[in-house]
Amino acid sequence: MFIKIFKYDFVAIFKKLIPVFIALPVLSIFVRIVNSINYGNDISTLTIFSVNGLFLFLIVASYIACGIIVLFRYVKSFFKDQGYLTHTLPVGKNSLILSIVINTLLAFIATSIIIFISIVIAYYSNNIIDELKNILQSFEITYEGNFILDVLYSLVSKMISSIETVLLIFLGIALGYSHNKNKAVMSVVYCLVLSFGISFFENSMNLVFSNIINSANMLNLIKIIEDLIVIGFSYFFTVFTLNKGLNLE
Repeated sequence: MFIKIFKYDFVAIFKKLIPVFIALPVLSIFVRIVNSINYGNDISTLTIFSVNGLFLFLIVASYIACGIIVLFRYVKSFFKDQGYLTHTLPVGKNSLILSIVINTLLAFIATSIIIFISIVIAYYSNNIIDELKNILQSFEITYEGNFILDVLYSLVSKMISSIETVLLIFLGIALGYSHNKNKAVMSVVYCLVLSFGISFFENSMNLVFSNIINSANMLNLIKIIEDLIVIGFSYFFTVFTLNKGLNLE
């Protein structure tokens, strides 16, 4: 049953992302064409600036659109008319949440890949690659830590942090929709309170451990553990709220 729910969420989210996945590469080709033409007046400069500005704006807008699509999917599945069907499915709330969290990560990963490909199409050149290689080589020479290990840590940490953020937002929305009135407003309030509360908790823990531990690797591990604790907290209370405090519209 989980696989069916996962596929249903996947199709519902990615179907809405298709226009973004098409628009970015198409615009990147246009950017490359515009940048490759030799102009010689102010109008051409304005054209180049406008096209590149639009491309960069669309990159940022793509991430925002991805987040909005996922949030609308979550709210529609659990708290709107479709919620009546969702909550009668023969599967636990934990599986329902897990499905949409995984699909959220896949959506952001796919968006990032499309953005990367689009940037390569728009700006790739041998000179840029050579400059990046020289920068990385210079950085590795002066870098005192384990470069590869730290890059892997950054990727893992970013992934865990993304899951933490998604689940905190899901919890805030679930708490907001447990109220009888002003559900959207209360959802925003809960999200802000949770954000400030978790930030205070993590900053306090980081301050305490940084005074007693000198190892950067150990501090990084503690940071990951903190994020995992927040993920567990958010996941548990989201499922609990969905089971106990529903007020469907």
